[in-house]
Amino acid sequence: MKRTLILLLLLAPVLGFAQQENWTLHQEKNGVMIYKQSKIWKDASEGINQEMMLLKFVNSTDQALELEWYDVRWYDDNCVNCNHYQDPEYKHTLTLAPGETIEGKCSFDSPSGLSLFKRFIERESKSLTKFELRELIVNPS
Repeated sequence: MKRTLILLLLLAPVLGFAQQENWTLHQEKNGVMIYKQSKIWKDASEGINQEMMLLKFVNSTDQALELEWYDVRWYDDNCVNCNHYQDPEYKHTLTLAPGETIEGKCSFDSPSGLSLFKRFIERESKSLTKFELRELIVNPS
């Protein structure tokens, strides 16, 4: 029994690592690494069954940073907001402490701009084919 418990305790970090999310680097600017990941968001109680593009921002510096950007989106290779991307609804700001990581999630309380709708799962819909963080500014705060 003790051996099984010890074996499980030793394997727990390995199993946890194997289940980590598959983030890929999207871009880097002035010490901020920006990762992306597609993830399915299912919530039957809210009637949600969709795919999202989540973003993760990592401050790799030893100073606090303020970020500002506009998100620009293409669905089925057509830019849906290129002509009006500077509208307030597409502008996002974020403050990162030294070494801090903030990531989007599949929930209604995801930080602004870090969860982008990609497509519906159970019905035909346009799909996010490209996105940009346009006019990305990274400054010490």
